[in-house]
Amino acid sequence: MRDDASEPGRVPGHVGERLRFDSFALAPKQGEQAWRELVYPVIEVDALTRGEPVGGSVDACALGDHVISLTRSGAQRGRRDPALMTAHPLDFYILMVVIEGSVTGCYEGREVALAPGDLVVEDMDAPRTNATPGSTVINYIVPRARLAALCPDEYLHGRLLPARAPTTRLLRSHLRGLLQTAPALPPCSVDGWLDGANALIATGLAPGRAARDDELRGHVQQALKASIERFIDEHVTDPHLTVAAIQRRFRLSRTHLYRLFRPDGGVAAAIRHRRARWAAAALLDKGGRGYTYELRTLAYDAGFDSEARLRRAFRAHFGMSPSELRERALAQRPADTVFGPSDFYSGVEAFIREVVSDAG
Repeated sequence: MRDDASEPGRVPGHVGERLRFDSFALAPKQGEQAWRELVYPVIEVDALTRGEPVGGSVDACALGDHVISLTRSGAQRGRRDPALMTAHPLDFYILMVVIEGSVTGCYEGREVALAPGDLVVEDMDAPRTNATPGSTVINYIVPRARLAALCPDEYLHGRLLPARAPTTRLLRSHLRGLLQTAPALPPCSVDGWLDGANALIATGLAPGRAARDDELRGHVQQALKASIERFIDEHVTDPHLTVAAIQRRFRLSRTHLYRLFRPDGGVAAAIRHRRARWAAAALLDKGGRGYTYELRTLAYDAGFDSEARLRRAFRAHFGMSPSELRERALAQRPADTVFGPSDFYSGVEAFIREVVSDAG
């Protein structure tokens, strides 16, 4: 992680490299100067109202030749004109998703008003201006060659993907997930995330080609499944999380949903598996109530509607009952180990495999 304003124009370049900066954490004049320098290779900024300071914050993470960031801006206007383009040529697109506030952009004479949820494509090799009274946006930086290969013959500068469009909703969810997980992503999984994001962008910008391209469709389906899995993880303990609820949330038929999760035995099985993992982590949480958890209470806390369903899920996914797992863990786990629910992705199943192996 980098918390450094000494190189304000520098863009991270390695997977997981991070840059954080907040101009409002500095003295006003120093913060404004640092903010102007930070954004200068991309845009020049000025105050919306004469005499008012400009500033903002950025939290950016590099993903190889891509970058994703969360950027908060105060009231300001920005421009990228031919002089800046000549001084600092940039061979990439920025896809900007508005999260809060509003932004008005002008792309070679065409004005685009952006509200929360909207997405616009900005070509760094074309002039533009924008203005905001204050906004929070996700910026996704894509090399020109990557996007041009997916959208050949498409003029992308200033293209708007409206918030209500199904592809925009899915892309927004995917980019939010990428933003949250980017700092911890292992290099081997980065390409899958980027392929999914770029395929969704191409589907929104060039739907005709996307419908004819099997590889592109495959990436879109992978991104859709990843979004559903994140939704399941976020609501895993909610007893109202059902197949029907997921159908409504993502506007999918039961058949389409089943096809996506066929390798997992269906979406209902995927939900049970994640609830079992959550319950296993809670059961092994020596820092909390884990080793004294009553199984009936644990079942309800994990989103199951009965202890019997919890037991069946454990048998199906771990090959043992909750009580057996707890007994083996008590016999083998060092006394000072804390193993909490927050660890269930990184370690629960590895530990269970270790316990089962040692017991055998």
